Amino acid sequence: MSINLKFGKMKIIYRILLSITALALLTFTSCLDDSVMDTEVTRFDESPNMVDFNEKPNSDGFIVRSFEGTTDPTYAQETSFRVNLSSRYQLDYDLTVTVEYDQAAADEYAAENAGWVSLDPAKQDFTTATVTIPAGEREANFTVNFYTEGLSADDQIIAAYSITTTDDPDVVISGNFGTQYVRVVVANVFEGSYTADIDWFYGGGGNYGGLYDDWQLVTASSTSCTMDYF
Repeated sequence: MSINLKFGKMKIIYRILLSITALALLTFTSCLDDSVMDTEVTRFDESPNMVDFNEKPNSDGFIVRSFEGTTDPTYAQETSFRVNLSSRYQLDYDLTVTVEYDQAAADEYAAENAGWVSLDPAKQDFTTATVTIPAGEREANFTVNFYTEGLSADDQIIAAYSITTTDDPDVVISGNFGTQYVRVVVANVFEGSYTADIDWFYGGGGNYGGLYDDWQLVTASSTSCTMDYF
């Protein structure tokens, strides 16, 4: 079987030939940490209200934030992260959640993964903040400014942000997604939104198929990208 993919970004058309052998759905059950949960939940209506980060990581355990390259050490580039309430119903009161920059978690990730280093805390401006999820809603954002002078698209730099407390003791912090690991990287020239026009041909009888879809390519290195969340 042969597959022909045509990617269009703005007015430039990229033709990419790929050989695809399998597309597997990845699960994270082997690396999930449920140590904060000391009871077995057998009914959903009895499960606790929980807070977590709602951007789920890739198979390496992190999300990606990519920025412009710069030679100006004072040039700040803002991004946001979202805290999520996982519960059967929305709450009828405001919920305050404390989030901290977690240098220890970033250092541990770097120590356990060869070639990685933790982000210099001076490269971002966040230490701790309280985030309020309003009554009747499930999400709230907090923002972080990054300073990317001296960084490149080939860096493997990890940052980490952790939910540390809530003002309601009945709302627990997720043991699986209570820490958000973030790869901080300078975007390469290929990163961006693409339209994929995919045609494939197989067999000897002229069988073929097609797919038209939008893909987001995210920097993996100075010369390569991955599809977001894969």
